[in-house]
Amino acid sequence: MVESYWCLFIYYLHLSSIIASGLSLFTIVVSSIGGTYAFIKQKTIDYKLFVVIISFILPGIIIGSIVNKFIKTEQFASIFPLWVIIIGIFSLVSAKKIY
Repeated sequence: MVESYWCLFIYYLHLSSIIASGLSLFTIVVSSIGGTYAFIKQKTIDYKLFVVIISFILPGIIIGSIVNKFIKTEQFASIFPLWVIIIGIFSLVSAKKIY
């Protein structure tokens, strides 16, 4: 299970929230790479699903990095919660269709 360690970094190491978030992201990336490597060695990865997921992630990364240049932090802080709610509702509706 991937966990976020930013609380540990802020409270015990007395780091700023930006640095703590960066270190937390680094630990998540390293643990994800380690888990992926272990699954590749066990040959339990579905490569077709991997290609589908990457085909959605890469355009999102590119579009997000371009949009990041034009949207201010205050605007993003007001848009992001709405986006998360919309994705959550879409996930609930999709899950009901499956079951």
